[in-house]
Amino acid sequence: MTPRIPPKNGSVFLPGNTIRLEFPAQGYVNPINTTIEFDVTLYGYSTPSGTQVRFQNNIQSILQRVRLLYGSTPIEDMIGYNVIVRALTEWTGTNPTGTFDQTSINEGIGGVVFGSSGSVNGALGGVPVQGLVNVRQAYIQGFDATTKTLPQIDLTSGGGYGAVPNSSVGDGLPVVVSGQTACTRRYQINLALGMMTQDKLIPTKFMASQLAIELTLETPAGCIFVVGSDGSGSTPTYGLTNVNLIPEILEFDASYDASFLAGLADGGV
Repeated sequence: MTPRIPPKNGSVFLPGNTIRLEFPAQGYVNPINTTIEFDVTLYGYSTPSGTQVRFQNNIQSILQRVRLLYGSTPIEDMIGYNVIVRALTEWTGTNPTGTFDQTSINEGIGGVVFGSSGSVNGALGGVPVQGLVNVRQAYIQGFDATTKTLPQIDLTSGGGYGAVPNSSVGDGLPVVVSGQTACTRRYQINLALGMMTQDKLIPTKFMASQLAIELTLETPAGCIFVVGSDGSGSTPTYGLTNVNLIPEILEFDASYDASFLAGLADGGV
């Protein structure tokens, strides 16, 4: 994995950075089973009281542009890639109502479930407030610092779950501002490029390591869903670490390669 625009500290990719991933010159790549994995650290407000922060539907909303290149020649170049993927997610996904509506956009394809907050309310004798909670916010990744007082069971909304899946302050990443809380989740995705969604093998062993993917990260304003503000001047943002291209590479015997080269010469591949 080689960064086209180096991250600020050599290991973290920030919004606006472009990540270049190159395929090795070996074997035949099966694009459908080829994935990209990365850790995403989300940063909420310094004073998160009463706020919600999470990514838009589908973690690929952080990818503003995706390019597939052979050398310097673009094979595919999708600008606004995140908008396309979000549209596909929201239009073709299902939610509890089974329809495409405001719930799909605001609450995500998972919609809401009935649950209780991870924190307790002292006014209720230490009992968590129960009610409807956002699926992505509660089980995938995000910050929810909303609080509920009464009643103990609220059919409109439950109390906030805090930082999901985990919480840490600082975390050693350069995008942290003073006191800003971070939570990290690892994702593994298949890209929605035409080349990566078809079932023909890619003969990378004959491509001299010239096949590459470039991912340009979106600005926080273009991919993070925010409710409320803490008034401290801090801004929710994110950073990527441990970015890896995981191709499925198939190897065949010499007779297969000989037939493939003969096909190249005769136009029969």
